[in-house]
Amino acid sequence: MAMYLYKTFDELPISSTMESGVGFFTVDGDKRTETWLQDGDTIKIVEGSNEDTLVIDGSSYDSVGDETTFTTTTNTTNPYTLDANVYGLNDRIKKNIGCLEGDGETTAFTCTIPEDEEPSEVRRFATGISYGELLTEGSDQDWEWNDPTDQVLLGFTPTTSDTVVAYGPGNWLFADQFLAEGVQEEYTEDLYLYIDTDYDCIYCGLSEAIESEIDASWFEIGEEVATDTWDYAASQTFCGFSAGDVIHFRVKMKFPATSDYTETVRNYYNTALYMGHLTLPTN
Repeated sequence: MAMYLYKTFDELPISSTMESGVGFFTVDGDKRTETWLQDGDTIKIVEGSNEDTLVIDGSSYDSVGDETTFTTTTNTTNPYTLDANVYGLNDRIKKNIGCLEGDGETTAFTCTIPEDEEPSEVRRFATGISYGELLTEGSDQDWEWNDPTDQVLLGFTPTTSDTVVAYGPGNWLFADQFLAEGVQEEYTEDLYLYIDTDYDCIYCGLSEAIESEIDASWFEIGEEVATDTWDYAASQTFCGFSAGDVIHFRVKMKFPATSDYTETVRNYYNTALYMGHLTLPTN
């Protein structure tokens, strides 16, 4: 299962079919000034479960045909019809790629991660450190990465009260925002979930893997039920989406209405989402 969250999303349909092994694509109109289609930008060509990640290295506009052709640094590995789209997915959210529940013995755990990536950071969570203790990487430090086995090797033995989590590259949800003690405030982030596999439904809720001292009522997941009309709840289930789709939802962080706003300040490390998929019954 591959699901990735992003903070920004742009989309255009291709205007000409594409064979596999080509290093260009065409879209309608003059798109040379699009901010997400500049030289060096990474885009995806997507059609169902087929996708190619490409880097733009040039563009030209045909005024007669009113279309822009973009060249890429590498070639496609899949063919595409006019049902394919160009996606600009940026500002990726950090993803839990591996987790170890301490047992007093185990000192390594496997991560699920693309071949060209490795953990961006590893944190230890336990009672009293709900934000997570950032562990130091290095052969003689808290952890190191074993690329051949895709494992995090720890330089210590986590106890039964520890949860150690490895995160992939990207940014934290809510970045450097936080709820401040004594202040009635609210933050909302738009998120775009890209899926590359067919699922009956996608579930989104707060992660329960980390035992942090937070109140689930501080966070809500929003689904757009009509144009600019959002339904917020502790969790949401998104159905009717297929491989290659992008699901737009929101996450709201605020103290609940019953709060006296005297809670201890909490930061973005507590805002971890759990994304899963559901199979609907057939009868």
